[in-house]
Amino acid sequence: MRGAMRNGIVRYSIYAAAVLVALLALNGIFDLGIGPVPVFLAAIFVPCVLIALWKFPAAFIVPVLFMPKLKPLPLLPARFQSSLTALALATSRVRHYPLLEKDFQGSLTVLGVAIVLLCAAILFRLALLATRRTRTLGELFRIQKRGILAYFLFAAVVTISYTYTHAPDYGGDKLLRFLTIGTLCFLAPFVLLREEKDFRHLLISLVGVALVAGWTRVAETSGGTFSAHEEVVHIGIGQLIGMTIVLVLYFRRLFEGRLARFLLLLCLPFLFAGLIASEVRGAMIWSLLVISLFAFIRQPNVGPRLSQRVFALGAAAVVAMLFLMPPTWVRGEAAHELRTKQEELVMLMQGKDSKHSAGKRLDFYRGALHGLSVKPVLGWGVGGWSAYYFHTDDMHYPHNLFLEVGVEEGLLGLAALLALLATAFGAARTVFREGGERFAFLLPVLIFSVGVTMTSGDIDDNRFVWFWCGTALVVYGMVKSRTQEAPTDQALVP
Repeated sequence: MRGAMRNGIVRYSIYAAAVLVALLALNGIFDLGIGPVPVFLAAIFVPCVLIALWKFPAAFIVPVLFMPKLKPLPLLPARFQSSLTALALATSRVRHYPLLEKDFQGSLTVLGVAIVLLCAAILFRLALLATRRTRTLGELFRIQKRGILAYFLFAAVVTISYTYTHAPDYGGDKLLRFLTIGTLCFLAPFVLLREEKDFRHLLISLVGVALVAGWTRVAETSGGTFSAHEEVVHIGIGQLIGMTIVLVLYFRRLFEGRLARFLLLLCLPFLFAGLIASEVRGAMIWSLLVISLFAFIRQPNVGPRLSQRVFALGAAAVVAMLFLMPPTWVRGEAAHELRTKQEELVMLMQGKDSKHSAGKRLDFYRGALHGLSVKPVLGWGVGGWSAYYFHTDDMHYPHNLFLEVGVEEGLLGLAALLALLATAFGAARTVFREGGERFAFLLPVLIFSVGVTMTSGDIDDNRFVWFWCGTALVVYGMVKSRTQEAPTDQALVP
């Protein structure tokens, strides 16, 4: 059956290539205005994408998680962007920033493409699961029914809060993105992360995107040049690279070959350089905290390993890199920004006030706590913190996931969020204790993901939290299923 479906994919790829070639011929006859180069590239690209959707569907999760945060990528000419941009505008914030629409049109177009490809990957995998006679998708959903219900309960509370929000425009946009893209990210692991090879494909995709994004930051930071309207600090890239570092350190047991493990470790120096160049304190601090914490935590039934000491020494070396090495290669505005952040961090540790980004965040936190005290039960509605603190219906949030939910959905929404996270962390803890070294990455990366939400982003920006919550439930179901099947398998052994 799988061979027949594979042959069908190849056949339809040939059909797609034939259609594109026919389009090129029609363009030459009727002068449609499409150049030959885009058509020939599409004739090669479309079959490759179909094969990738079939063989590596989990790799298409990464662009949806981080593409809106990465550098704009104007991959397509303007004439081809209108329809894709229309899809992206439904999940973007451009309407609030019309002057930036041209700058971010490329990234929004790529986001629209990424969403379509991820949906296509899910449909391909569902079609494949329908042909198998193994454990059904519904059985895996039933194993973690409590966690799934917790997510949709939280989504229901956020949705109801829109009925009384004072920021209907921004709140409506954020709610739409959360219910569509956020829910897609939460449910995608249940379909796309079914086997260990799917997790390997996910990591390879994550490492590739992180290396490319980090290289761009290192090149611009070391050269002291930045594009117009581009900020020196890039939160999205910092979070992406920090998450990748945590995964690489604890993901290696899913790779059997020594060469693959060695190549992953070889990526770490380049990833650390990209993390420094992004100049994101939250991602730096939380990656170091997670690495240092799990360097001294041993998994049950797993003997002590020398790598734990190596991790601790590596964390200390990274701390030294963060404060000693950057002045030697960070130049221009990036060097000034780095010194400012270091000085501000020292001031905050000494209890002094700061007027820079960290000081502003502390003001946001105090404002959010005051807003929560005014309406403690239901809050100000989704997006309502913007109307309460800035008196405007625009894109503003307190840069803390828990305070954002508390001030906008009240204690009711905060309880629903904590119930979801408690279920996810409970599943990750069980996997850490019973799943062995192969899934040891789950608990560290979940801690990192939730940690970075305390300093940046809102419920839409932090969609990777919903993804890792869903992944924790999926891996928990895999571990429990194997545990339940093990006695039966042992009974069959003579």
